[in-house]
Amino acid sequence: PTIIDWHHCDATELIAARDSLKEKFAAQEVKLTYLPFFIKACVLALQKVPSMNAVLDMDKGEITYRKHFNIGIATATESGLIVPVVHNADQKSIFDLAIEINELAELSRSRKLPRDRLTEGTFTITNFGSYGSRMGTPIIRPPEVAIGGFGSIRDEVIPVEGEPAVRPVLPICAATDHRLNDGEHLWTFVRTVTDLLEKPTRILGYV
Repeated sequence: PTIIDWHHCDATELIAARDSLKEKFAAQEVKLTYLPFFIKACVLALQKVPSMNAVLDMDKGEITYRKHFNIGIATATESGLIVPVVHNADQKSIFDLAIEINELAELSRSRKLPRDRLTEGTFTITNFGSYGSRMGTPIIRPPEVAIGGFGSIRDEVIPVEGEPAVRPVLPICAATDHRLNDGEHLWTFVRTVTDLLEKPTRILGYV
């Protein structure tokens, strides 16, 4: 059984944080997307909710709670969906992640991805927004027990200090195996990711 939670993030400060770094990264020939921020936010949330960073072996009836953070990135290619893995993402900066994401995407599309970059994932991110999609329902990749999804950022009217205001809004969705996690675990994870992306200065300490 799977439980799912959707949330919306005011992306005003996230956009500003990315814009402040784009030129610096581009000068070093590194393309900066929002994905490194998503990865960092998810890793920090997984550290807060470790039961989301686990693998379930149904054949052995075993649950293993991972202490490392290997983040799979769902990547569309002409040959279908591939999920390369960023190993030890907690130990990498935004800059390191941006470089690795670009490299993994190119290797995936050229079908040159080493096998060891497709294994040992502990959590997966799917970025619906990269295809222009507003939202989707992420599907957990066994033996992992959770997955996060991010939609495209669009302007919406939302309450700001009790008044309606137009803000860029990022949809966030996460799903988890209900056998390991309940609604409180999932809500805490999604709320933590949302809070971090709304105030990304806490992530930028890892630039």
